Amino acid sequence: FHFHWGPGVQNGSEHVFDGVTSTFEVHFVHYSSDYLSVGAAVEGWAELVDIDGMDMHTLGVVGFLFEEVGDDEDYNTAADGILYQFANAPEMDNVWNNGTGEANLEFSITDLV
Repeated sequence: FHFHWGPGVQNGSEHVFDGVTSTFEVHFVHYSSDYLSVGAAVEGWAELVDIDGMDMHTLGVVGFLFEEVGDDEDYNTAADGILYQFANAPEMDNVWNNGTGEANLEFSITDLV
């Protein structure tokens, strides 16, 4: 999975719903079992897209838009805790500082969405 975010509701999410963008969006990326990795599935799609009659359904993506709420509004405290972990866990330092690396953090997807 990966995130798209920004400092305001005009420039955070990658997608628009009902004419509205949001501060934050998460994508859960799935790929066909015909491939060994997401990269291989993307390459497979690129090869199949121009061939008539070929099934190019190599990837599936599920996206969720998150809405920023005011201090006086109810919000999902479990999701907030997960996002705080992404922002502050030492394992995330290379990801945030260098745009590289990976981190293994444990959380329940149902708490996030």
